[in-house]
Amino acid sequence: MNATLAAIRTDIRTAYELIATDEQRATQYARSAQSAIIEASFDPEIGEEAMGLMWMITDLV
Repeated sequence: MNATLAAIRTDIRTAYELIATDEQRATQYARSAQSAIIEASFDPEIGEEAMGLMWMITDLV
């Protein structure tokens, strides 16, 4: 697994874990993941898989 995808998944997981206790930080993690997904989408090796993660943060941003 690519380190970038692992970092994106970690940010998404953290955002979901924080929703109940700290909505502002959850939104920050979601925005970070969104930026990383957009950047990764230009990588021919992981772009398609990265864009597949976008649905997971749409409601959080």
